[in-house]
Amino acid sequence: MSEPILVVDDNPMVAAVITRWLEPAGYEVQVADTGPGAIAMAATTAYGLVLLDVLLPGMDGREVADELKSNAMSASVPIVLLTGLVTPEIKDKAKRFRAAGFVSKESMNREEFVRTVTRILATQQG
Repeated sequence: MSEPILVVDDNPMVAAVITRWLEPAGYEVQVADTGPGAIAMAATTAYGLVLLDVLLPGMDGREVADELKSNAMSASVPIVLLTGLVTPEIKDKAKRFRAAGFVSKESMNREEFVRTVTRILATQQG
């Protein structure tokens, strides 16, 4: 079995949808609803992928990504940004966050989302 996927989103509905999409595809999903919670989880669990909301209360996605990339256990884990709308600014943020990609919450659908996750994980393993 592959390493679990960490979903970091303060919206429980988004986290639940992502979980419902990924678990039937064979992925184990764990959820953190805050940046500090995600950092604590990533310090004790080896994740295969982090799906990170850009806008989190208190500690934003950039701060979380920086912390994850500075921790030896999570430094090499790919991060995919979850955002409300894909704009040139988000594309720029993805580069600055050293993200493996980004997904628009507004337009995501099950098949495309699972394909994106599978492709990124395969790239990391290959």
